[in-house]
Amino acid sequence: MENWPTYYPSDLDVYEIIDEMIAHH
Repeated sequence: MENWPTYYPSDLDVYEIIDEMIAHH
């Protein structure tokens, strides 16, 4: 996660980001 950007596109929802984190874990 440390190589992730400190901000996300406004079209992404918090839960979408979390889902991506889990999917790419």
